[in-house]
Amino acid sequence: MRDWLYIPLDDRPCCWQFPQRLASLEMPPKELLGNFQEPGDGDALLDWLEEQASGAPGAIIATDMLLWGGLVASRHPTGDLRKALQRLQRLWEIRQRHDLRILAFQTIMRNAPTQTTTEEMEWAEAIVEFSQDPENEVLRSAIPSQVLYEYMRVRQRNLRIYREMAQNEWRTDYLVFALDDSKTSGWNLAELNSLGSVNSLPGTDETGLLLLCRALAKQRIIQVDWSHPDLRHLQGLYEDRPAAAVLKAQMEAADLHEGTSDDQLWLYGRPHQHQIEARSQQYAEVDGAWLAYLETALEAGARIVLVDLTFANGGDLSLGQALRERGLWSKLAGYSAWNTLGNRVGCGLATLALESSREFLAERVADDLLYQSDFRWKAAQKLGHPGLTLSQHEVNRVEREIFPALRERLQTYLPAHCSFRLPWSRLFEVECESRFE
Repeated sequence: MRDWLYIPLDDRPCCWQFPQRLASLEMPPKELLGNFQEPGDGDALLDWLEEQASGAPGAIIATDMLLWGGLVASRHPTGDLRKALQRLQRLWEIRQRHDLRILAFQTIMRNAPTQTTTEEMEWAEAIVEFSQDPENEVLRSAIPSQVLYEYMRVRQRNLRIYREMAQNEWRTDYLVFALDDSKTSGWNLAELNSLGSVNSLPGTDETGLLLLCRALAKQRIIQVDWSHPDLRHLQGLYEDRPAAAVLKAQMEAADLHEGTSDDQLWLYGRPHQHQIEARSQQYAEVDGAWLAYLETALEAGARIVLVDLTFANGGDLSLGQALRERGLWSKLAGYSAWNTLGNRVGCGLATLALESSREFLAERVADDLLYQSDFRWKAAQKLGHPGLTLSQHEVNRVEREIFPALRERLQTYLPAHCSFRLPWSRLFEVECESRFE
């Protein structure tokens, strides 16, 4: 039987590499996906889909890639609405012509625009605040009028696509709207609410993985364990709802159900700790009773994927050290702590429900824990800036001065050899390739 077709959101590791780590898929040529500010080729991707559709069991599709050329392109004011609507119509025609099963997700544009300079970072922060308080003229005045005009024009343009998709939901086998980097209020939530009764979830980059679960999950009953009772109520920095509600929405999208099982998702967070950025973390002792509880469950044969919720954009280094000291890393079935709370929960669910590997575990430790929480900021310190964009000289410096030490540190956690690169020539994401001897 043929593999599922998969059109990702863009060519970042979380969208391109992670799905292929967890399932056997037919993917389009990578060059069709563009790269960062260069949009993908939606028409060529539709050609590819048309060529591959006959006899395929189904297709998982990030519609932002087909319509605009990717997530970043979907926020850009140069996007052509007429062409996007034509591409959407062609997608429906391909589905009908080939009787192709389609699982799709459409992103609700986040309140912050893409940033490549420190000036754009300041504008983005002001826009996010203004989105939450749109009557505040002081906030409005902090945003250049042309910047705000173009931003709102893009929001209205994209809203037309959301409405078109919601009205044609019946043309897919499953459609979910994904909230990208949200707060508990803002224009994105108002736009979602205007669509009526539609499937939605917090998060974006992991949504393709959840649809992979819907299509291919090996086990649909999972057991959930929270490290302390209050963790269910943890409010992430980039979600519109607390952790338990995030998990519920993502499990619904993945068609997973909670129950008693040896396949277990363990969610960890420090007690009495609000979520903050991982770069600001301080060392804290990990509860010895919880560690013993985890060790006992692993020794009893539970297949455990650990999701660390404590911080945003990186894992808890204190937890990592405690697991290393007890020799527990190699006993886990998976680990996730990348980017937002929603990103890591969705990835953890997919790691548990699909076929994960030791290599994927090592890559997540290297990236989510060690790079994002530590080595990324060592690189920023060396470069003297946060790394929103890097010259080739700066990329070479990171490869020469940061990555060797990162490789050595990983080997104190797991006996894996790992190579690294910066796929978008910025510090935010790193691509890891690991192997075990």
